[in-house]
Amino acid sequence: MRVTTNLYPSFSVSDFERSLAFYDIVMATLGVTRWNEIEAQGRHEAEYGLDEDLKMLSIVESPDYSSETTQLFSSSLSLRAGNQIAVDMFFTTAIANGATEVEKPGFSADGSYTTSVKDLDGHEIGAYWLNSN
Repeated sequence: MRVTTNLYPSFSVSDFERSLAFYDIVMATLGVTRWNEIEAQGRHEAEYGLDEDLKMLSIVESPDYSSETTQLFSSSLSLRAGNQIAVDMFFTTAIANGATEVEKPGFSADGSYTTSVKDLDGHEIGAYWLNSN
């Protein structure tokens, strides 16, 4: 028997539908899609990944989540992009859909091309590309 453990972050969001629209379009810039949407005990959850077995992020409806809670419980995630253009698209799309800038796209000291933003609830999400040349 083969057992697989799939660990990925889960972000609490204050407005599920708004966050769903945000993550659907922003994650698509990296080729990541929504694989599952669950409703249990009146709460919604959506899972994003490269495929059904490789989930990368879950957003969970948390109506009590607020700017005060964000400071205590915000999360961060950085996703690998296929190329520099995908990193740029990720940043542009996120900003156009309500994210706030943390780091503009650019090369870091280690040679990777990175960017990051804060989503609509203050979680930091980023994208990076490793130049293998």
